[in-house]
Amino acid sequence: MGHDISLISEKGKELDYLRMPIWFSFSSNFYRALKLSDFNGGASGIGKSSIVSSAQIKDAIRILKMDEKDYLERMPEAINFLERCLRHMKMKRLRKMKMRFD
Repeated sequence: MGHDISLISEKGKELDYLRMPIWFSFSSNFYRALKLSDFNGGASGIGKSSIVSSAQIKDAIRILKMDEKDYLERMPEAINFLERCLRHMKMKRLRKMKMRFD
């Protein structure tokens, strides 16, 4: 078990992926920074998708960098994933994309 978070294209293809282990307590902070706490099922995501905006992702990056320095030193993939999501959105000229939380 763990948190599997995917960025999904408009055609339903997985564009990027983040895996957070079940034991990693940072996951609740990750969901909170994205303003998607309802998608945190504790041991994993809840198996649903949400539309996420580029502004939402930028805010999450800012919050995580400011509030979660200790965690991010151990799990830089979280910020890297969000930054890659922004790059995908920019390349596709989209302001919003779907994320799946399993």
